[in-house]
Amino acid sequence: MTISFFIPGEPVAQGRHRLSTINGHARMHDAPKSAQYKNLVSMVASQKMADKQLFEKAVAMVITVHKSIPQSWSKKKQAQATEGTIRPTVKPDIDNYTKAIFDGCNGILFKDDSQVTNVTASKIYSPTPGVSVVAFEIELGGKIDYEQQQTEGTPLPE
Repeated sequence: MTISFFIPGEPVAQGRHRLSTINGHARMHDAPKSAQYKNLVSMVASQKMADKQLFEKAVAMVITVHKSIPQSWSKKKQAQATEGTIRPTVKPDIDNYTKAIFDGCNGILFKDDSQVTNVTASKIYSPTPGVSVVAFEIELGGKIDYEQQQTEGTPLPE
């Protein structure tokens, strides 16, 4: 089974956890922006998983982060970004985006994100910001064809 979905809007990377004290006890919690984004990821993933069972085996994911093209760039540079000849080599790091997606999918696509054993992630510029996610169970002993999964299952921004 392959599940694919697109999370619309500017992607949000997992931020640093915040520390607060309540009655003298330290408490860690997500930054508000990260928490809101994880809720959005959960909502979109839940809609796709409406009548499906959680993945129970090892899971592979293909994640494509579609970042907005800066409006301040020249038309030539914006065109290069759209064509993919310029990539977003700026922070946040790709792994922080994947952490937010994994956390948002916990308990919805899979029991726990520790089941994710293979990840292909990329950051690109796009006129339509968001995150494309493809997740599928890995057949143990089998070969993973990421190109096929990405071509057949990758949702494109609308």
